[in-house]
Amino acid sequence: MATAPRTIHVVNGYDKDAYTYYPVLIVGAGESGIAMACRLKEELGFDQFRIFDRQAGMGGTWWINRYPGVACDVPAVFYSYSFCPNNKWTTFHPPGHEIVKYLQGVCDKYQIVDKIQLNTE
Repeated sequence: MATAPRTIHVVNGYDKDAYTYYPVLIVGAGESGIAMACRLKEELGFDQFRIFDRQAGMGGTWWINRYPGVACDVPAVFYSYSFCPNNKWTTFHPPGHEIVKYLQGVCDKYQIVDKIQLNTE
């Protein structure tokens, strides 16, 4: 039995049924999707994945919700990944834009921004 390739590649070139093969596809560039991508890279040394999100920015619900006063309703420490803690929250219950900034910073630190494809249904 043949094993599936472990690298991103194009199948069928310019044919009408061409597609790009991704060994790992992550749905959503929110907290869980970002965490999965970071762990794949750091723990397994694997970067042959793609994150797809239907929104125009990364951060999941925190990117989507921008109403006045949007903020975390639990202590901010719970919005830091154990592998990338944030000890610079400005308040115990940070505003949504601060959480988005943190998540974007994590994407930059783990160099996964180029693995995220936005505006994709």
